[in-house]
Amino acid sequence: WHRPWDPDSFIPASEKPEWDQFATSPETKTAVFVNASVDKREILLSVGDELTISLDSNGSTGFQWILTENGAESIVANVDHKYILDTTMDPPPPGSGGKEYWTFEAIDLGETTIEMEYSQPWDGGIKAEKTFNLNVIVK
Repeated sequence: WHRPWDPDSFIPASEKPEWDQFATSPETKTAVFVNASVDKREILLSVGDELTISLDSNGSTGFQWILTENGAESIVANVDHKYILDTTMDPPPPGSGGKEYWTFEAIDLGETTIEMEYSQPWDGGIKAEKTFNLNVIVK
């Protein structure tokens, strides 16, 4: 019987080489964070890198960022999207904005374009009040 916190009860990774396929080396995976200042520019990633795009947004107006083009999902895949309300004032006043965070993972070598527009998604809503374009090269 071993207690789970007993260091002698753990199997060293060297004795289980198949575990290596799940390990991520810090040298091979990078988290890249960008914002609207890189609009219409190019970014270089390596396979395995994560790219997070932060864009100002205000859900109380009905606007949201919509991914209109991810040229090659097999090269850069969208893996997460969330909206975070600005909470610098507690409680946030009505109509407060926040940021949308779009996370992509570089899956394969190649070049693709990520295009987004800030729109009201319903019929008759305002379309493409703002746009964001990023050319992504995975080497």
